[in-house]
Amino acid sequence: MPSARQSAVKAIRILAQAGHEAYFAGGCVRDQLLGRSPKDYDIATSATPDQVQSALRNTKAIGKAFGVIQAHVDGHRFEIATFRADHDYADGRHPTTVTFTDAKTDASRRDFTINAIFLNPLTQDTLDFCDGIKDLKKRVIRCVGSPNQRFKEDHLRMIRAIRFSAVLDFHIEQKTASAILRNAKRINTISGERIHDEIMRILTEAPQPGKAMRNMRKLGLFKHILPLTDDSSSEHQFNQIAGGLDKMPSCDTVSVLAALLIRTGARKGKKVTLSDLPTMTHATESESRNLKCSNKQIRIILKAQSLFWRIALSKGATPPDMLPELVEPYAAYAMDLMRSAGKPYATRIRRLSQVVKKRLERPLITGNDLKSIGMAPGPEMKTVLDTARLLQAQGKVRSKKQMLKAVRQS
Repeated sequence: MPSARQSAVKAIRILAQAGHEAYFAGGCVRDQLLGRSPKDYDIATSATPDQVQSALRNTKAIGKAFGVIQAHVDGHRFEIATFRADHDYADGRHPTTVTFTDAKTDASRRDFTINAIFLNPLTQDTLDFCDGIKDLKKRVIRCVGSPNQRFKEDHLRMIRAIRFSAVLDFHIEQKTASAILRNAKRINTISGERIHDEIMRILTEAPQPGKAMRNMRKLGLFKHILPLTDDSSSEHQFNQIAGGLDKMPSCDTVSVLAALLIRTGARKGKKVTLSDLPTMTHATESESRNLKCSNKQIRIILKAQSLFWRIALSKGATPPDMLPELVEPYAAYAMDLMRSAGKPYATRIRRLSQVVKKRLERPLITGNDLKSIGMAPGPEMKTVLDTARLLQAQGKVRSKKQMLKAVRQS
């Protein structure tokens, strides 16, 4: 089976043979020029949607009114867009109407110069109307044309600027950064799902996600996206959270979200205490829902953070009744939080969890064992089983006989 690139080149060759201009466009060109492997291939062409469908066999008109046709070539799927100019961004995200035009005009409506380069894979020639190649060499994120206009058209571009800067390790040029600061409040018009996708890409793809979060806060976006989290930390505390993100041992989405929201609901400038935890739990749940996290993600984040704080506030002493929690699935995330926060006892807690896991591989007693000594199913049985699990985790009881004796005496 041909590769995605080979199939995309085939589509471009077919369009060219039909008399149309056709180029790679956007991220795949940027990534190729940077020596990175493109994740997908978008194609821009002078062919109208009808002409694209006429030239290529297997197509779908997914956005025909906007000049976008989805083509399937050799098992690969591509979006082929007619050169266009966009008009009237009524919702702060999508143009109301478009007109079909030429490559130069199409480049001028794109977001950033590094995404406005066209490449002809048949000849390796580039069309660079916006000095995108120069900005690639300078490692800079710069809006095409007026930054203020670009961000008014599509508010999500502000977070995308942060993401490209973070993932590529580029800096945002001053006029573009200033326009983000001026327009930051507009981000509230974007759906939580789209914001969630961008934030997660930053947290999981950027080499230094904490640096990106600091930049997002500096440019005024963070307080509109995660207001409760922003209100919970002084600059020093936020920098500590950001530093923890940069040291995160895992790029798992739950781990990075738990680390980002670790102080949500706390008192700004104050140390966290056990009495703060209920308020923090409520605030974190609210913030997570606004960010459109799944119910499963939210449950794990809350449990991991709770375990982290109870261990942290006990100075790593790990109270005995906390031991069984160390083998729960969410405990691994709590230990990621410990390591990212630089807690000196993180390694000891991880080793202890392995010991406890081995102790609890097989329960010494079950509900059937309790039935055999006359205990009826119900709340009392659950309490006894929980106590038995704790004793087993502590290593105080090591056989069924001992456990049944301990249960009778309790």
